[in-house]
Amino acid sequence: MNIISLCYAAFPGANAVLQNLNRTVGLSRHFVLSNVQPDSLELKFFGEYLRETHPALVIFGAWAQGYQRLLDALPDATQAAVYWTSSTGQVDISSEAAQLERVLNHPRIRYKFFMHRAFAAALQGRGDCLELPATIPVATRPRVRSANAVPVISLFCSPNEYRRKNILNSILAVAMQTRPYIFYLSGLSENPNYRRLLDGFGIRYRDWGWMTRQYARVLSRVDIGLQVSFAESFNYVAAEHVQRGIPVLVSRMVPALYNMPRRVERHCVVENPDDPLEIASKLKYLLAHPTERQSIGDIARRQLLKTNEENICQAKTLLHQILQTIP
Repeated sequence: MNIISLCYAAFPGANAVLQNLNRTVGLSRHFVLSNVQPDSLELKFFGEYLRETHPALVIFGAWAQGYQRLLDALPDATQAAVYWTSSTGQVDISSEAAQLERVLNHPRIRYKFFMHRAFAAALQGRGDCLELPATIPVATRPRVRSANAVPVISLFCSPNEYRRKNILNSILAVAMQTRPYIFYLSGLSENPNYRRLLDGFGIRYRDWGWMTRQYARVLSRVDIGLQVSFAESFNYVAAEHVQRGIPVLVSRMVPALYNMPRRVERHCVVENPDDPLEIASKLKYLLAHPTERQSIGDIARRQLLKTNEENICQAKTLLHQILQTIP
């Protein structure tokens, strides 16, 4: 492969982006690093691997200090890039400004890829800062569920994302619903503070914990997703719902649902993510209208697939252009 990508396992979002880039564009080979301590045998192995294979381009997912050892091991002719997946808002919320500064000023990192066009454009003049859009492999059929089943609402995210996932407003919106529902979670109730809120509001929920192999099976039972985030790089959870035809309530900070038709925006995009009444109102509508819910999900799925094809074409073109400039 002319392109190798590597990412620390503790960065699930960046790993997903690079794994999907491999699957959809087909120009790279991706490796997940479980240990990025500078003296780890794993980094030593990959350093030797890079010296032997001489890839044209190496892309690192986000930034970990242990990447420095791999940068030092790169052959002179190999170009280095960092795929910075956080949005500008995420940088602030997650205190990532220091890491961003290192990436922008690192003498060995030529290309800085960003998922957000505006972020890349704002950094023009700071080297090769380029937009590389997120892509998704699509092989999932839309789900079909009986209109008589009790609707399932999901709120899936990892604990390190709680600060930007708008948890309290989402819980309040669910608690205000009067129609039957089940609230699916991916570990939220393990947090004692949120568990007390869930129980105190009398919310009927089922917590599946952090899911790996069973995630697709659990997702197939969901009717409505909640991802009304304060900041997002892309939001693969939202995309995974929509590619199954499941409508998701999102904020305008969720790129996975950019460019949706007006009908989807009207019922799924929350204008003020800090307003639990607005979230509750849109959720109430989707719970009350199962046929409309299915139709909205189908419309969103078709648009997601169209946008994804465009993103794949853009990513492929950009990487081909870069490879052509490398001797």
